[in-house]
Parts: sequence; C-alpha cells; structure tokens
Amino acid sequence: LDLVRETLRSGELQTVEYPLRVADVQALPGAERTSERGQQDQWFEGRILPLPGFGHDRPVVLWVAVNITHRKHLEEELKYQARTDPLTGLANRQHLLELASQEMARARRYPQPLTLLMIDVDRFKSINDIHGHASGDRVLRAVGRLCSAQLRGIDHLGRVGGEEFVAVLPNTDLSGGTALGRRLGEAVAAHSAEWTDGIAVTLSIGAA
Repeated sequence: LDLVRETLRSGELQTVEYPLRVADVQALPGAERTSERGQQDQWFEGRILPLPGFGHDRPVVLWVAVNITHRKHLEEELKYQARTDPLTGLANRQHLLELASQEMARARRYPQPLTLLMIDVDRFKSINDIHGHASGDRVLRAVGRLCSAQLRGIDHLGRVGGEEFVAVLPNTDLSGGTALGRRLGEAVAAHSAEWTDGIAVTLSIGAA
C-alpha cells in the first residue's frame, strides 16, 4: 500500500523486489501445486505504474509482477562462489579478511576481546609429493571439517592460502584462543587419518 500511495503521489513508476512464501499464497479453487518449483518461495519484481484518466471514481495503478526467482538463485550462487573456497567450502581469503575487519572494528568499538588463529598444515608439500595432490586435497578438506566442528556459530574460519587457514574468534581472549588452538591440533591429530586414507596430519597454530 505504501508503494501504491507513493506511485499515486509522485505519478512515477515504482519498482520493488519481494519474495512470496508459498504457504502465504492461497491457491485458486481447484488448483493444485504439483511442481517442485511451486513448492519453493518465489521472488518477484513489481512494477507499479499510475493510470491517470482511467475513468474510475478512485485512483488506479497497474501492478505488473514478473517472476525473477531464477535470477535471484543465480545471484545467490554467484555471491556464494565469490566468497567461498571451492575445495573446502570455507570462506575464501577475500571474504575471511572482510569478516576479520568487521570483527576487529566491532572489538575496538565496544571494546571486546578478539583472537585470531593462524593454522598451518605441517609438511604439506611432502604429503603432496608422497601421496599425490588428490590426497593433499582430502587432507585440506578434513582439516577444514575438523576445525569447523570445534568452533562456535559466531566464529569464522577460512582458507587463506594453499595449506593455511585462519580462525577469527570474537569475544575470545588470548588464553581462550590458545586453548581452542590446542583443541584444534588435538582433534586433527586424532581423527584426520579417518578421512585422509590413513595419512597422519598435524598442525602448527599461532594465536594473536
């Protein structure tokens, strides 16, 4: 209604993008939603145009709704790819640095403790040389999974180099960060071989 009022006030075209939840849309009598697409939330672009001189006793606008769900899904996929390391599914270097900058600014503003962990896979080059790059990729994925499992929902983990990872830990002082670093190293040393064809993996971790 606000958009309709603004269209009538300005006399100009208004556009808006909005989702419609399938559960909130009443089907026409006799209509059934059978397609998979029909069960998903849909995105629309609304174009609202005033119709002066329509000959009606009340102001009239024309609202044209164009389904842009496919475009929205493509936009979300592109955004995901731009932020995500394709091998591990973690944040890539650029996105991790953006998250770290945001957390550093927040820590200075309030102020709150913040710890960063630099995580490096030991002797990774020899793993690639001896076992092959496919095994090296499995090692990196396993390290990412095992480290992620130890972190909280507010923490951030990303892959910033070949075998280098960074964890950003808000509301965590240095003693808490070093304790978590030890747990990460112990978890990887204890369980990595389960996902890496028996290759034993250890980590070197620095905290600041």
